[in-house]
Amino acid sequence: MLSGDPAALSEAGLHPRFPAELDRADFKLSDAQLVIARQQGFAGWTQLKAAIDVMDTAEGALPLKMNYLTPELPVANVDEALKAFTALGSRTAWRYEDSFACMFGGGNIEIFFRRSSDPQPVTLYLKVDDANSFYAVFQAHAALLEPIRDTPWGMREFAVRTVGNHILRVGHGESRAEDRRSTV
Repeated sequence: MLSGDPAALSEAGLHPRFPAELDRADFKLSDAQLVIARQQGFAGWTQLKAAIDVMDTAEGALPLKMNYLTPELPVANVDEALKAFTALGSRTAWRYEDSFACMFGGGNIEIFFRRSSDPQPVTLYLKVDDANSFYAVFQAHAALLEPIRDTPWGMREFAVRTVGNHILRVGHGESRAEDRRSTV
């Protein structure tokens, strides 16, 4: 907001006092909350929060909030795993000696690697915005198991085998017209 971003200024127009009375420098968290609530069709933040609370307690809702899930892959060699996933575009977030490490892939993507004397392969599914772009990178740095394709369940996806024989399936949903034309 303070940066003067045109999109943010346009959205701030949902605030009843902006731009006439509200100085950009005075735009507070409560002002942003009001704008967010109005974007979602609520009169204010309290009403939006109440609607979210109802969704959280609705039948079938989970009783505990979960933020994200971090898989832990067993590998024979943590350094090899980090090196392999770095080639796929991630970076090492932290490590503990040679027995445990975390790789960060952007967004909310983390994978833990734990040294194991008998690692059993695991399959992970990575949802992305553009599977074609990932395919171009991954086919050069991992063993291709399945070429990129459109699935009957509406995904554009491919599969590679990574370090430790783990399988990484990568895809995006709702096949787009340009994907259907592509024979990558």
